[in-house]
Amino acid sequence: NLNIFNKKKVFFIILLLYTLFLTNNSSLDSFAYAGYVKYNHYLFTPHHLFSNFLIYTLLYPFKLIGLDIDVLFFSKIINSMFQITNLFLFYRILTLLKIKEKEKILYILILAFSFSLWRYGTENETYIVPITFSLLGSFYFLKNFKNNQINYIYLSSLFGVIACLFH
Repeated sequence: NLNIFNKKKVFFIILLLYTLFLTNNSSLDSFAYAGYVKYNHYLFTPHHLFSNFLIYTLLYPFKLIGLDIDVLFFSKIINSMFQITNLFLFYRILTLLKIKEKEKILYILILAFSFSLWRYGTENETYIVPITFSLLGSFYFLKNFKNNQINYIYLSSLFGVIACLFH
């Protein structure tokens, strides 16, 4: 099936492109964050409280089994995964808003290949993970309008707070 509006194909292609074409032009901040993780230093910084700790925690099992993984590369892969999650959450929000399937896919493609999301979604920066939690908060806030359940407000608030703690 050559239908370009197939959701699974679109997300797979975006994920493939994000992970194959990570940025080679890392910022000084990205190198600093990777260094903090590599040397177990400043894992909790005031402005990005949980960002370094997340990468450290995800990398730790590999260290336990003796694998020496490049922290900067690993962080870029993690950000790419979170960026795909962001696109999927945005897709789910558009679904809640009853947007047509082809329009949703077009919005996802435009968003996925915009300069800022491509740039920071393939970089070791601290912007992508907080967006994930912010989108989760927005998703549950919208779900509350549909179902009017207090659990959704709690989840929305929790994810909003976590987003703030990441950035």
